[in-house]
Amino acid sequence: MGHGAQTPSLPPSGHSQGPGRNSGVIIFPRKPYHTGPGFGVSLPMKTIMQSVGFFKSLCYRIVAPAQAVRRQWAQHAESLLPPTLVCLMALIFFLCHRHVALLDSGLLYPWDVSWYRSLVENGYVFDGDLFKNQNVAFMPLYPLLTHLIKKVFYIRETYQAMLITSSLLTYVATVYLYRLLALLHSTGIALASTLCFLFFPYSFYLFNGYAEPCFMACAMLFFYCLTKGSYRSAALIASASFLAKQIGVILMGVHVCTLTFHVFSHYKRDPKEAKRYGLLLLETFPLLFLGIGLFTFYFYLRFSDPMLFNNILISWTQTVTPAAVDLTAIIQSTRNIFYSLILSLLFINDPVGLAYIMALISFFTILFCVFARKLTNISVISYSVLMLLFNIAFRRNSMNPDLGRYMLMNVPFFISIPLLIDLIFKECSKWYWLALGLVLCFFMAYYGHHVHLFYHGKWVS
Repeated sequence: MGHGAQTPSLPPSGHSQGPGRNSGVIIFPRKPYHTGPGFGVSLPMKTIMQSVGFFKSLCYRIVAPAQAVRRQWAQHAESLLPPTLVCLMALIFFLCHRHVALLDSGLLYPWDVSWYRSLVENGYVFDGDLFKNQNVAFMPLYPLLTHLIKKVFYIRETYQAMLITSSLLTYVATVYLYRLLALLHSTGIALASTLCFLFFPYSFYLFNGYAEPCFMACAMLFFYCLTKGSYRSAALIASASFLAKQIGVILMGVHVCTLTFHVFSHYKRDPKEAKRYGLLLLETFPLLFLGIGLFTFYFYLRFSDPMLFNNILISWTQTVTPAAVDLTAIIQSTRNIFYSLILSLLFINDPVGLAYIMALISFFTILFCVFARKLTNISVISYSVLMLLFNIAFRRNSMNPDLGRYMLMNVPFFISIPLLIDLIFKECSKWYWLALGLVLCFFMAYYGHHVHLFYHGKWVS
């Protein structure tokens, strides 16, 4: 090889020579195209897919709770609509009858309405005479709520504030009665029971300025909390119910009976659960006396007599007060009930006589539903038993003139009426609603008559 010719240089490792081995042209090819993750065409596609997945999960996290809330609100609206309509119908029914009675020279503040009016406007007043009717015999919760509504909404007339307060409390009682029975039975039974409750012959006391709607609101909330297992809330509500009416001691007894029943029913099969109910009973028992404690302490500071609300009852012809019950009183009261039932059969058109007939019917209706296993809730059953004992214990010498209002608070009766009708007619809905309609017609006929008597100063209950 001559000196003028150049020696071709060899290509580096990994490189290929040109088209010819000895062409003298060195070609350096591009790096091979890497298609691994994060390079090349796959980079934007993966980013897009990740972004889409992120936004989908974000939307799901936002929309899913919103849909759950919407479903929850729909369920609430569904459970609120029937009791709202029924309560509105009952209020209009009462206002129509009251308007007719007032046009016919009726009294705007008859009977105990005047005492609650004095509490709303003047508070408790006592001059030291236990043998004189005074407003310290009445419990404070209803007039306190009425006073607050009157002040907050600048309502001038007390009877208007009473109507608003009573209507709101009755609405609360109706809603939770409906929810309780929809939970325990069915929406049909719940609707029928609320109709019986609001159109009962003595149900006008739910709107006329008495404390019954306040107690019933507490009672329905109490039963609903017990059924849902909120025993601490139930204990506080039972305590507050005593501030509505002294009959609130029954709810306190129901709370103790319910937890005691659960302790013994779980004692053998589930000792841990029995222990839990026992601890709940010990924990909530002091809460039951919170309302009584606060009220008696207030009376002690104000009048130096913590039991004045009970001691003053002697001036109201109630010779046996809740704090003075003995075995003799119970025996005499039981005997008196049988005499009163016989008299009530002769005077069924009298409101007090009708109340005794209703009490007799309710006794057998509830008893039949319990033995037929249609009424099985231990709280409701114990309430009916304690209500019966309460009425037996405190009337030894006369008929109970307040029995109609006690029947209004006898919730198991309003539950048992549709249960009994359902037991008779089974699945035949046409006959079921026809029978219930006849019962309601009977109730409403006496309802109007009793409103007329009440606003003309005649004793109803």
